[in-house]
Amino acid sequence: DRVFLVIAVLVVLVGVVSVAVAIYNTLAARARELSILRILGARRRTIFGMLVGEAALLSGLGGLLGLGLAHGLVFATAGLVEQSAGFRPRSAVFLPEELLVYALVVLAGAAGGLLPAVSAYNNDAAARLAPLA
Repeated sequence: DRVFLVIAVLVVLVGVVSVAVAIYNTLAARARELSILRILGARRRTIFGMLVGEAALLSGLGGLLGLGLAHGLVFATAGLVEQSAGFRPRSAVFLPEELLVYALVVLAGAAGGLLPAVSAYNNDAAARLAPLA
């Protein structure tokens, strides 16, 4: 059980880093758009919250996909487990621990969005709106 827990934690950490890198890399392409939002009246806090929320949303969707795939895999292999182990796991049962882990994954994803959000927060909107040519 501990080995699976360590592997799961490592997978979540890799996912959080991936979300942070993906959002950070898109900041260069979106810097002009974010600057336009700032010029139109969006506060720095709004941009910050938008990026952290985007990271949390991506993590939440990934967590839901992971839960769905895990329960689907349990459903698909329940017969094999019953033949070899003598009991049939129920795929439709959601444990309270799954909800806790899901919430932690979403929080970790939001934390992964903090670095890109801080970068966007400190961005100078006027400098980003200089002419392109």
